[in-house]
Amino acid sequence: MLQLNTGTHRTVFTKTKKPKKQKKPRKEQTSACKRHISDCTISITERREDPCSLIFDAIFYGNKNEVQQLISGGVDKNVVTHRHVRWDGASALGAAAYEGHMDIVRYLVDIGTLVNFCDPCQRRTPLHWACLGNQYQAAAYLIKHGADVNHRDLEQTTPLLRAALGRNIDLVKCLIENGADVRHIDILGCSVLHYACVHGDKKLINTVIRAGCISNNVAVIGKATPLQTLSKQNDRENVSQLLAAGYNLENDQNWVDSLSPPITCSNPTLEYVGRFAKTRPLSLKGLCRKTIRNEMRGVKVEQRLNTIPCPALIRQYLVLDHL
Repeated sequence: MLQLNTGTHRTVFTKTKKPKKQKKPRKEQTSACKRHISDCTISITERREDPCSLIFDAIFYGNKNEVQQLISGGVDKNVVTHRHVRWDGASALGAAAYEGHMDIVRYLVDIGTLVNFCDPCQRRTPLHWACLGNQYQAAAYLIKHGADVNHRDLEQTTPLLRAALGRNIDLVKCLIENGADVRHIDILGCSVLHYACVHGDKKLINTVIRAGCISNNVAVIGKATPLQTLSKQNDRENVSQLLAAGYNLENDQNWVDSLSPPITCSNPTLEYVGRFAKTRPLSLKGLCRKTIRNEMRGVKVEQRLNTIPCPALIRQYLVLDHL
């Protein structure tokens, strides 16, 4: 903008900008876009014509009739999908279980679909997919029909660990009651207790400790032992439960030794752990409880303890009641 003063008058000259010319798309770019659109059109057309793709569309929308028609028309009932967005590598039964479409799950099981079919990609079973989808009803149905609750996928993850990652306590209890091994550790060094502690889910932590999970290793996720994580969270109740269940302080010795009295921290749980470490060895009754619980090997611990022929007071002590 240019201003010119001439006495009492002021003239303003405005310089207008010429509009920029739009660049024409290069021929190479245009042809590449056309090829991409053409490829997408072909892939969509092929997918629409492929019965194996159609069955997973039907499962996604819960269309049981279409699933029945496709299987009657020759589609393998154990077909596997390769969709990266939703259930890459899942079988038809796994996809239905993940979505919680129980009518399709029941139909597939009734016609003889393999309940423990292990997909070739992630080595997951339909029960893994049910737990990934947080589908309690589907998981319970598969377990009732013979699903392996301790099958390990490519990452050494069991359905129980998947349920814990989803923080589904009802599903966790269902798996534990049906024989899931609570002491199993995956490829990251995490047990169900590690995942519960990382989430800070007090109910879940309490459930898995009572079920016999007292893993004491340092895991990749959280980079700490369960006791250390719980102590930092100031979860006195579950720390007390964990120690009473027979937790081994071997991998916590370095940081526990630093809690030597006088402890000058504002965390009463850390003080409790420090005092507990100085009162070892365990009392005779504490040692008996630890030994008996360890003999259960982390499988159906509470059910088996409740069948021991002993006075009710001793049974309550063994199952960690009234601590």
